[in-house]
Amino acid sequence: MASLSAGAATHLGRRALHLVTTRSAPTRTSTSIPAPTLGRSGAYRRLAPLPLCVFAYWQLKLVWLKFVVMWRAFRLWAALDGVLAPENLPACVSRQYTLSGFWRCWHASFNRWLVRYVYLPLGGRGSGRFARWRNLCVVFGFVALWHDVSPKLMAWGALLPLAF
Repeated sequence: MASLSAGAATHLGRRALHLVTTRSAPTRTSTSIPAPTLGRSGAYRRLAPLPLCVFAYWQLKLVWLKFVVMWRAFRLWAALDGVLAPENLPACVSRQYTLSGFWRCWHASFNRWLVRYVYLPLGGRGSGRFARWRNLCVVFGFVALWHDVSPKLMAWGALLPLAF
């Protein structure tokens, strides 16, 4: 069995420490913030607009936190096996101030794959405004199909390009 260099061991140690310190964060967050309970019960439907926005914000942060803990656990596992996986969620959703910035950071590796293998082969943004909108519809339609075949997600895939 090959031994790790000092730099690699320090890097793995930092990843392990980060994973251990954030592992219980989703549980602590979900018990101190009522967003998951409101979501499961459907009580959010009776909220006024401002509390509804706060609910949506915390729901998004909780989902991000769950994903980041899972992804970093998998990155640590891959690193222990000698594979350096790219960072998938490089910045917290609270640090994104535009929809395009949020989309680039949400699933960065999936976003990179979509740009390289779906968006650019379709022509990217260089073919005029309608072609760009069509290409974005195809990309977001693919993302909707990737997650689940449902009318809500297909509508999301068709409408989201209007924001770009």
